[in-house]
Amino acid sequence: MFLARLAKLEGKKKLLDLGGGPGTFAITFCKINPMIKATVFDFPGIVEIAKKNIAKHHMEQNIDVLGGNFTKDDLGKDYDCVILSNVMHFFNPEENRNTVKKAYEALNNEGMFILHDFFLEDDEKTKPFVVSELTIDWLTMGLVFNFSRKEITEMFKEIGFTEVIFKRIPYLPTSVVIGKKE
Repeated sequence: MFLARLAKLEGKKKLLDLGGGPGTFAITFCKINPMIKATVFDFPGIVEIAKKNIAKHHMEQNIDVLGGNFTKDDLGKDYDCVILSNVMHFFNPEENRNTVKKAYEALNNEGMFILHDFFLEDDEKTKPFVVSELTIDWLTMGLVFNFSRKEITEMFKEIGFTEVIFKRIPYLPTSVVIGKKE
């Protein structure tokens, strides 16, 4: 709910939820912004779960699904908003950069990319403590995700986003980065 309200999607009509899992974010965004039509993009088996969840919430008119691998497959075009939540930490920096670039290219002018995940502060990458602990766990599993606030903000700007907002989510160890495309 916090993320959907923070995004301020008034006037937006087309949303892509990358790695959308069971469709929870798409459902919430569409309930708050009933003019939005959303697509949940995830692996084929996962979108079958999303379809059931979407039907359970009676949102079939607002949300459809697309099975595939967003790191490899075409995302489509003309989206007003692309969201990626709690997925980035599964990929390496190059894959993440490519995903952010693909999201940028899928957006209309005036579109926004909303990235929700775990980010470190700009110090020695030791804060917030919970995120630094998770980073150590991820490294032991072979994952290399450990972007700081500065690194993710700079990546967004290098890719072409003209306005980048970074905001910590209260009471959670996660943050949101919103990039706007002109």
